[in-house]
Amino acid sequence: MTAQSENETFRREGYGPSSLAVGERGARTRQRIVEETLRLFETQGFHATSVEGIAKAAGTSRSTLYQYFESKEQIFVELLDECGSALMRVVRRIGPLGPTRLGFDNLHWWLGEWAYVYDKYATMFVQWASVDTPGTSVRPLVTGFTHSYNTRIAARLESSGITGLTPVDAAVAMTSIVHRFNYFRHMGLMPHRFTADQLLDGLAVFVQLLLFPDTPLEVFGVVELPPSAHRRPESLVPSNEAFAQLPDRLAGVRPRAAATVRRLLDASALLFADRGYHGTGVDDVVGEAGFARGTFYKYFDEKLDLFVKLLDEKPVTWEGTTRAALNDADVFPKTESGRLTTWVGVGGSPQSVVRTAHHGLRLMLAIIGGAPARFAPYIELYQRATEQFGTTAYPVGMHSPGFIAETDEEAKELFYPGYKEIRDRIGALRGWPPLRRAEFDAEVEHGSLYIGAPETVARKMTRAIQALGVGRFDLIYSAGGALSASARLRAVELYGTQVVPMVKEMLAEQPVAEGSR
Repeated sequence: MTAQSENETFRREGYGPSSLAVGERGARTRQRIVEETLRLFETQGFHATSVEGIAKAAGTSRSTLYQYFESKEQIFVELLDECGSALMRVVRRIGPLGPTRLGFDNLHWWLGEWAYVYDKYATMFVQWASVDTPGTSVRPLVTGFTHSYNTRIAARLESSGITGLTPVDAAVAMTSIVHRFNYFRHMGLMPHRFTADQLLDGLAVFVQLLLFPDTPLEVFGVVELPPSAHRRPESLVPSNEAFAQLPDRLAGVRPRAAATVRRLLDASALLFADRGYHGTGVDDVVGEAGFARGTFYKYFDEKLDLFVKLLDEKPVTWEGTTRAALNDADVFPKTESGRLTTWVGVGGSPQSVVRTAHHGLRLMLAIIGGAPARFAPYIELYQRATEQFGTTAYPVGMHSPGFIAETDEEAKELFYPGYKEIRDRIGALRGWPPLRRAEFDAEVEHGSLYIGAPETVARKMTRAIQALGVGRFDLIYSAGGALSASARLRAVELYGTQVVPMVKEMLAEQPVAEGSR
């Protein structure tokens, strides 16, 4: 028997998917955990998903989750293994390739099966890059699978007699192209005038000619030609000369300061490419660039410093590095109050909260998704920072999207189409998957979409205000896109005449704690 100290704890190894220790009920619990994790990875991203969030979504406790998985990374690994196995099954079934009808048909079939696997495990592919960063337990598995996958494809290409490219180079190029194609297709970034089959046909022809440029044209006779597209006028296509004429944000800045800024930017680009955004901190950037931490904030925070000086509406003498100096400069017109009331919108950056407190400005939390209570630590940070800096801790505000109609269902049906369009457009730039209706409904029910009849919205607003202790709530009703003018006017009317009075009444019955304001 091994001695164990009273302060020492051990966590036993989690049950595997085929463990004999897991009965039918346990297997269902385990599968539910995996499915909910996949859903949260898709809606929140890998880094924003917590073990607590997974357990809550799966309807179980954190301790129960740990009976099956040691961490969220282990769940990701299991999903990754499942996804990789599906891809490997497809690649093992590739027939002979080459500049023939049979070779093209085999390639076309393979690309179609690849697209099917991508659609089934799209979340894993989208999150792949953000998880695959140095120092994580997942990276060796991702790297190992990628190497194995490309090696198997290279072997097939070599046996097919590919020329002009080494089999390994051809495999890497092809997998990169196909992955990017499927990513753009999944994100809705493909031209809408083409059908899914036409897009796949085009990809197959492109890859075929990349691998076998001597393929006779008659091989492609089975491919459906898309309707001719209208070419953009050449005048609308920016030339290299046009790009060269774009303004330089460092123009007029002292050469030494400009060189410092460029070194910081170059260091950031290098580290983001190597470690990923989430794996890179300010200390990493300044270390790579060879500067002190203060140098970073000097060059990337001084515009806010200038703005704060201008708020007093008095002549300003100021010298910085990112614009020309000011000498006793004044700003017109003046306001009646003598000072602009300014709020700084923050979406989740602790550094932004601290900077807001440092400059003595008001904090507005931009809460556009998830439970509002998760932003409570930012309010606490703002209050601590203002105390340390000796600035005023103003009541914190929050703004969230919402919409009001006569009934809950009417509000959701009016708001959803335009909201989805805007959300997907933003998501395409940030690597988010397209919004699903079930996710929208869940966000309305439990998250930060304030949509419904007046009483529904009023009660939800009240709960959020009480949970965070905020002193101001802004409802952003324009997030629903191209709503009719009459619907928007009615929403504003219901907000002012019914929602706001109800919120005030509810808060009067159970006021927010004074210390949290």
